[in-house]
Amino acid sequence: MANYFLGRHAEAIEALDRALARGPGRNTQLLGHPILAASYAESGRNEDTEGERALIRRLFPLFDADRFAAQFGTQEARDHMLEGLKKAGFE
Repeated sequence: MANYFLGRHAEAIEALDRALARGPGRNTQLLGHPILAASYAESGRNEDTEGERALIRRLFPLFDADRFAAQFGTQEARDHMLEGLKKAGFE
């Protein structure tokens, strides 16, 4: 998560791929997949972004980008997350 907020999207992708590959619990998935989708979108990896977006919609059909972004501590962090999620195709 820190890598995403520091603008190090490639590092965020690597870390999230590793974390999600371990068969994490639902909470880790709920945090990890949206940040991974935003990281892919920020990196211009459109095909990967689409795959994550489809997975999120399947796992969390009520996912709300605004509500997800609202959990982060500063307005800057919330705005950065929401921007990435919108780039990933979430409204």
